[in-house]
Amino acid sequence: MTLFDIVKAIYKKDCSDIVTEFFMCSTLMKWLSYDYDNIHRLKKIIQYIFFIEPENLYKLIYCSVPKKTKVPYLPKVVKQEVLEDKLFDKMMYVLGYSGNDIKANKKIIERIINQDRDYLMREFAVKK
Repeated sequence: MTLFDIVKAIYKKDCSDIVTEFFMCSTLMKWLSYDYDNIHRLKKIIQYIFFIEPENLYKLIYCSVPKKTKVPYLPKVVKQEVLEDKLFDKMMYVLGYSGNDIKANKKIIERIINQDRDYLMREFAVKK
């Protein structure tokens, strides 16, 4: 069963497979906390998370969350794409920066790039 099937089963009070993994229970509590009606209930449950078995924790969550006809909106998880800046990478290569050098000088170099990007792209032979 997927996480969203388990959340749906909890809200509709359908009998479902018992979650036996600790990480699944903690993830389940995170997703259930997006519904503001459950926050005060989950606050009381979270203090027992390290002391009781995941099976019993799931049962406690199942009993404490009230039945609803519709599952509340859960935000979709979207992986953020990191856009590569070819000019920045080329400058780091030419300057010989790596690791901590990049962390220390990143803001300065980004400021320089933002001032005159077209000129730097011609100088470092980077295509758009």
